[in-house]
Amino acid sequence: LFEANEIGLSEFGMNIENASLLAALAVAVVDAPEIRWYAAMLAACDPGLDVARLRLTDGTVLDAELVVGADGEGSACR
Repeated sequence: LFEANEIGLSEFGMNIENASLLAALAVAVVDAPEIRWYAAMLAACDPGLDVARLRLTDGTVLDAELVVGADGEGSACR
């Protein structure tokens, strides 16, 4: 048995309702001028030697030096 108070915490983590989290993230992104937000979904990720080419569902094509796929097992980035 391992308890959070053994390492000075009241709990190990929290569950946050997905809709609430996404709403808060959307506000934070809109308020961050250094972030470009593309509303379209990722259709394909084609990795290359120096960049990955990302194709969005609205036809937008982006090249990225770093891609992080954190959208689950069915991720187009996997």
